[in-house]
This record gives sequence, structure tokens and C-alpha cells, in this order.
Amino acid sequence: MNCLRKITNTLKPSKLNLRSFSVTSQLKKDDSATTHLPLSMLSEDEIMMKETVARLAKEQIGPYVKEMEEEGKFKKPVLDLLFSNGLMGVEIPIEYNGSGCNFMTTIQVIEELSKVDPAVAVLVDIQNTLVNAVIMKLGTKEQKEKYLPQLATGMASSFALSETSSGTDAFALKTIAKKDGSDYILNGSKMWISNSDVAGLFLVMANANPSEGYRGITCFLVERDTPGFTVAKPEKKLGICASGTCMLNFDNVRVPESAILGEFGKGYKYAAGFLNEGRIGIAAQQLGIAQGCLDATIPYTLERQQFGTPIYNFQGMQHQIAQISTQIEAARLLIYNAARLVEQKQPFTKQAAMAKYFSAEVAQQTTIKCIDWMGGVGFTKDFPQEKFYRDCKVGSIYEGTYNIQLTTIAKHLKNEYNN
Repeated sequence: MNCLRKITNTLKPSKLNLRSFSVTSQLKKDDSATTHLPLSMLSEDEIMMKETVARLAKEQIGPYVKEMEEEGKFKKPVLDLLFSNGLMGVEIPIEYNGSGCNFMTTIQVIEELSKVDPAVAVLVDIQNTLVNAVIMKLGTKEQKEKYLPQLATGMASSFALSETSSGTDAFALKTIAKKDGSDYILNGSKMWISNSDVAGLFLVMANANPSEGYRGITCFLVERDTPGFTVAKPEKKLGICASGTCMLNFDNVRVPESAILGEFGKGYKYAAGFLNEGRIGIAAQQLGIAQGCLDATIPYTLERQQFGTPIYNFQGMQHQIAQISTQIEAARLLIYNAARLVEQKQPFTKQAAMAKYFSAEVAQQTTIKCIDWMGGVGFTKDFPQEKFYRDCKVGSIYEGTYNIQLTTIAKHLKNEYNN
């Protein structure tokens, strides 16, 4: 269980019913199950990580959530906790001081953190599914040796693609990288960049050959203290307030040619490809929001009485709760399926789009209904439902809007039927 090596520093895993969940236990009973495992069946490593992160989030992150929300920034003890427990380098190999886990474990971590604070979850999501993943797959030996140990143990990171004029049309970039000897000089700006307030490393998409259009887009590794690079103050947002979202400015930022990540001119391909994995992470965040909100609400409906009976007992309530619970489970299966496809190196773009679109929709519907079921108290800040409601709204916007996901799904369906 190598992937649990670091997370056990702070919490010891609770006693688990591995018989019910682990693939290993099931296979001992029936070898024929190897090709027909339920999507929700997790390995021993996965289920132990899931339960341990759930405890860590509730017991050690939960007490900071309200304060971070009000101050609009992460508390240092929370950041330290994420690193010391291996959650910022879930899939980074052990030889680089990472946790050495699989993609599904990353999804489990994001889901469990989101049940407590979706802002913390998006920090972990971007670090793992975008930055770490890109460097692990595209980085040179020197880049991996330099950055992966830092990313696993103490350096947060950010993925800088969006600009004021390029949101959905992400490749209409105006940030330019001009060759100057053996260096490149970056000029331009980025908008809506998550994690940028705490990041020490940025993956920056810039056009190094504008005459070739999007084929000139190249990915650069830019460190925070590089001269000419500045991070503006965080935007004031509706939700996930502790997560810093800032503008980045590049004023003659000089980086060496060795700062190019991957191949020159392939940035557009990398952005499109790795954002698909990132979308599964955002889907997991939305799933965690929905489940966390429901978990905080159902006990209230079992206790709150009207006309001499708990409101849960009214058939109208039961039907609504059953519908929402079914939608959450459907979202979970879409997400887990997409994650398993990633692990098996199978095509997953359509499934990632479906998972993100549907889970964001389910999160919105769930949080709305939970506030309704709570009645007047659900409209106050004394209960977590209103925060979940605000936090989930960005799920239909970032890393691809609803319409982008639907267009992606439709494009794949057309190709499937044409073939």
C-alpha cells in the first residue's frame, strides 16, 4: 500500500470493511469477477485513502473552513496539512517524494475534500490533474527531478491558459513568447487563474509563433519569482472564496529555452488533452459538493417535525430525496467510469465531458433542494447548505462551460454514428 505512505503521518486509517469494497477480497471469492467489477468497487488502497482523507478533512480542515471563507485565503496549517499527507502529489512516483497512487485515488481525494470545503478541493485538483500530470507525462528528466519533489512536498502550482479575450475560445491567446537568443521573452496577461495566489510554479500557455495561429502555442514553466512576472490581488467571487483567482501579468519575462514543457507548438494539444482529465477532477468536486450537502441535510429532515412527524416521513419529501440521491449516484458512476478509462489508457473525452456536465447540474439541483428542505435556516450562514450552493455554481463554468461539454459530447456522438 505504497500510496498510503504519507497520508498516515497525521491520521491512522480507521478499521475498514475491506471485504465489502476491495477488489482483492472479491477476487479471492470469485476469479470470474476480474472482467465484471462494479464501478463503485474500490481497491484496498483506494478505500483506505478515501476514508482517511474523509477523516482528515472533517477533523483537521473543517475547523478552518469558515475562517478561510471570510478571509478569502487558505490558512497555512491547511496547506501544510495537504503537503505533509501527500495530497498534493497523489500520483507523483515515490522516487520523487510523491504518494505513488493511481488516478482513481486522486478522484477519491477530491471528492472527499469537497464534502468539507470545495475551495481546498480545487487547489488539490489543479495541482494533481493538471500541473503534476503534465510534468510527469511531458517533462524532461531534468524538469521532473527539479519540480516533482517540490510539487509533492511544498510548492503549489497553477495552470495559466485563460485570458480576457480567450475564455471558451481558449486558443485565441494574446500572450506572446518571443525568441531572444537561447531565451524566450513573455509579454501579456492571464485572467481567472486558480491557485495563483499561493502557487510557486505556473504552467503558462503563450504563442511563440503567432504566424502559425494556435500551432504556435507553447507551454512554458514559469517560477513565481521570475523578474517581470506579477500576480494581482485575488478576485472577489461568489463561491470557493478561499481559492485565490488572480490576474497574471508578464512584462518582458525572460525564461530559458529549457523552460519549454513538451514540444514547441504543441501547447494547444496539451491544453485540450490534459483539461479532459481535469474535467473529471472538477466533476469529482461537484459530486463531493452534492454528497456533502445531502449528508448535512438528511439528518435535519429526520429530526425536524411538522404536524407531529419528521418531515422526512412525508411522501412528497421522500420522493424528492430519492430523486436527488439517484442523480448523485448516476453522477458518481459517470465519474468513476471516466476515471477507470483514464487508468486503462482508453478514450475518455466524451465520458469526461458527460461526467462534468452532469455532475455540475446535479450539484446545483442538490444544493437548491437541500436549502428548500432546510426551510428558513437553510437561507442563513449558520448552516453549510448556502456555502455549498454558492461553491457549486462555478462548476458549470470553469474548465469548460456547459455548452462546451455538450458540444464535445455531440461531436463524439456524430462521429460514432457516422462510423
